[in-house]
Amino acid sequence: MCSWALITGASSGIGLAKARLLAKRGYSLILVARRAERLNDLAAELDTEVRVFTLDLADANAREALLEQLETEQLLPELLINNAGMGIHGPMAEQSWSELNQLLQLNLVAVSHLCHWFVRQPKAKYLLNVGSVVSFLPFPNYGLYAASKAAVLSISLALHQEVLHQGIRVCCLCPGTTATEFFEVSNQQLKKSQQLLLMDATKVADNGLTALLDKNQPLTVPGLANRLLLLLVGCLPIKLQAKVATKMN
Repeated sequence: MCSWALITGASSGIGLAKARLLAKRGYSLILVARRAERLNDLAAELDTEVRVFTLDLADANAREALLEQLETEQLLPELLINNAGMGIHGPMAEQSWSELNQLLQLNLVAVSHLCHWFVRQPKAKYLLNVGSVVSFLPFPNYGLYAASKAAVLSISLALHQEVLHQGIRVCCLCPGTTATEFFEVSNQQLKKSQQLLLMDATKVADNGLTALLDKNQPLTVPGLANRLLLLLVGCLPIKLQAKVATKMN
């Protein structure tokens, strides 16, 4: 009997790539996202057992209903991937609070909720949270997004230590610019220099799964250019980091 992996945000980008890679590793999949048609198309493509759940994870009631159903049906995953997230590009003052609140609910509250639920489950073995290179920086025009991803990184590294005695591995994947729908949805036009640094979503997904499942690393930043950038910017005083980050986007 195959083990179950739960993937949020599985309808596109890095989440979709992880679903394909995990199917090849022999996992049965619980796919969660808002777009039913895309999830069903992916389920039909994969050569493994798949359960599809269509919901908005920013909705607390919908999350509770999902977790209750998983427990009732004994669909208890050994692997959780918190991949779902959203970004909003531009000055905070120009955004509506409803959009910003939705970002916080999805990027931070939902991730925290699912982490809390997962580490209390008897079959839990592996937890992969998706942060970002902006987890490490104050990032103007992506201020709240960067803050939410900084929190995800902090939670992940703390959990890594807290659940070691339970035999649960925790890793935070912090990708840089990746070829997904993220920038179109967040309303950012990429500069040519940013386009040159675009990483393939499958390579990013594989980096995260390898770090978690094969190497037991608590943190991974895919791409040499991203690691060098963080190393250089991290040497600057935090006030200068924000100025540098402004020029980056």
